[in-house]
Amino acid sequence: MWRFASLVLCCVAVTSGALVPDYAAYHNLSSAYRRVGALADAFPGFVRVDHSFKSRNGLSQLLVRLSNFSDSSHAVGPHVQSFKVKVLLSYGESARELLPVESILHFLRRVLRGLGAPKDSAEEAFSRALFSKVDLYIVVLLNPDGRNHVERTGDHCWKGTGTGANLGTAFGLDVDRSLREPECNILLNQTKTQAFDAFISFHSGRREIHLPLTGFRSKKPGSSPANMEAMAELAGAIAESVQPHLARNEQTNHAARLSVEGTAFNFMATVRKIPFSLAVHLWGDGHDLGPDCFAHFNPSSDSLLENAGGSFTPLYPKRCSFFLIAWKAKQMSLAFNVEHDSPSSTMYLLMLAAAVVVTLLFVCQHRFPNPMRLNPRRRVISLKSLSSSLHVS
Repeated sequence: MWRFASLVLCCVAVTSGALVPDYAAYHNLSSAYRRVGALADAFPGFVRVDHSFKSRNGLSQLLVRLSNFSDSSHAVGPHVQSFKVKVLLSYGESARELLPVESILHFLRRVLRGLGAPKDSAEEAFSRALFSKVDLYIVVLLNPDGRNHVERTGDHCWKGTGTGANLGTAFGLDVDRSLREPECNILLNQTKTQAFDAFISFHSGRREIHLPLTGFRSKKPGSSPANMEAMAELAGAIAESVQPHLARNEQTNHAARLSVEGTAFNFMATVRKIPFSLAVHLWGDGHDLGPDCFAHFNPSSDSLLENAGGSFTPLYPKRCSFFLIAWKAKQMSLAFNVEHDSPSSTMYLLMLAAAVVVTLLFVCQHRFPNPMRLNPRRRVISLKSLSSSLHVS
């Protein structure tokens, strides 16, 4: 019995690593819930929190909607489109990756604080532009059960859910199979009911940006997701906003070596057909630190603010948002031009066809029987000849 207890203690010590988070700097589950709740209470006109999506053990996954909630819909032909960019962001997929959750909590505080910044300041201008042109749907804690397991046991190598399921491979072609993990439902539901322009999943442990590949072992030509060129441009914009910059060739090489089957971002590109879908790894050098899992995936508590706030958080949302806003404006402009140009083109063709038909009728009418002619010949009898005829009779 003592031997078993010693073995357990030894395993925890090894897997926990040399460093552990200081929860005076990092948010634990309880403080993360409180932070989001406080922001929603302070900015009810811009923040809405949905607690209806829960983990297997009943913990809220914190679906946050960030918007000014104005109606931006516009009828384009038989369809209704929105001028706003609609983006779904996912954080906290891996239980051991604490930094992504910290980065979105920092971003929420910063962008909402911008609403009260001095008028025409850079901070105020970005917040106003974001809320007026972007609808953000944010899953703050995709895997709260796994996070709870890490906090409760101190095992900072644990990446799965409370039952050990790996959400990084849970999204396949079979949606029903993905639904076996309750944590997947929030992403499957939102992308089924909402027409998103972009999906981005955030991680840590290395500094890379992954693009969706052909995926699902498909070797057929044209099996790659559409919009790949624009996705690569967005990835480049985000990479340049992270300090130090991520080289494009490094990004491409890493992405090519990564198996993307079962990942959420590849599912969103290949199955849900979302125009932009990426996985962004915000921090780390990718080196194996042995049992020190916390240090491999997260900065030390002392340097958390610098990494979660100072080096990249203010930049990557701006570059990403501005890129997508410009792309959306271009798409809406093209749709609007097609809508208004089509009727005039059609009318022109109809008028041209009618003119051709009328011309042919006039030219060829002498070949038609007399009753079918446009100007049929009529027999004309003069009154004088008619009078003479009556007199003789």
